[in-house]
Amino acid sequence: MPEVLAAPCMISVVEKSLEPEDMTDLRELAISSAKKLMARDGHVEPVILFLGKDPKSSLTEKYIYGIMQLGQFMQNDDTKDVLAEVLPQILGGNEAFVVCFISEVWIAVGEKTDEEYERRGSVKDMPGSEEAVIIHYETVLEKEVHLFRINREGDVPELIERKDVPEMLSATGRFASFLGKVPEEVLQ
Repeated sequence: MPEVLAAPCMISVVEKSLEPEDMTDLRELAISSAKKLMARDGHVEPVILFLGKDPKSSLTEKYIYGIMQLGQFMQNDDTKDVLAEVLPQILGGNEAFVVCFISEVWIAVGEKTDEEYERRGSVKDMPGSEEAVIIHYETVLEKEVHLFRINREGDVPELIERKDVPEMLSATGRFASFLGKVPEEVLQ
């Protein structure tokens, strides 16, 4: 698979049989790309990586590798809502069966109340909030969330994985649970 550092929106056909490690390789590619982008640019642009079925062939012949940059759609809640509605259609149209969503987020550390959130207006403004990068990895069989704290101390920002990923991050949000119908070939 190609390295993803700042690729434009693209979909390409991989001329080889899909192997099980290609699906886990996508997760590792997402993690390593996020780390490289943070070190190089000081931020990570929101992006979706996916594998899908080429409609003209079987998965034993070739598959689709896709990258969608989402930055322009992540500026406010209205555009995020539209994107969240459209993405399942795009991914479904490409018969995606593995999806990685990568984005910077703010997380509130510790117990917080809805009242405190309402008073502050955003997670970023809550006491103890941290900058982080989240990677949602989803296949037909599993969903994982990787959360990395952004460490800006020193000359080069770095991502430090948090092992205590809050349970709610894996099940909530506009950009979780993308996959719909999965090609039968993937299930066999």
